[in-house]
Formats: sequence, structure tokens, C-alpha cells
Amino acid sequence: MPIANSYLSIINLNINGLCPPIRRHAVAESIKNQGPTISCLKETYIRCKDKNSLKLKGGKMYVMQTWI
Repeated sequence: MPIANSYLSIINLNINGLCPPIRRHAVAESIKNQGPTISCLKETYIRCKDKNSLKLKGGKMYVMQTWI
């Protein structure tokens, strides 16, 4: 039985804010270009209700907020 060459790629980015639309676009383009399996974005400073502004085609988004 042949074994498929599959791999898992993960991007972990500390964004430091995604409020400016230009930054959201730049981050989205970077993620699209790299085509990771999983993207982890830290310090986005967006609210859960605004998460659709980050949606990429074909991807699922899970938002976790922590408050210290």
C-alpha cells in the first residue's frame, strides 16, 4: 500500500493588533501564500463578533479570548 506524502504545517504569529484593515489584508495574504494547515494568531485585539473580518476561504476559525 503506497504511503501518501502528507505533512502538517503550522503558522504561529504574534500580530499585535488587527484593527487597521490594511494589516488584516496583509496577514490574510501572508497566510494564503504559505498555505498552512493551522494558523495561530495571537494578540489580534479583535472581538469575537468581528472575527468574520479574518475569515479565509475553506478555513474554519476558532476564537479563544483570555483575560488576565
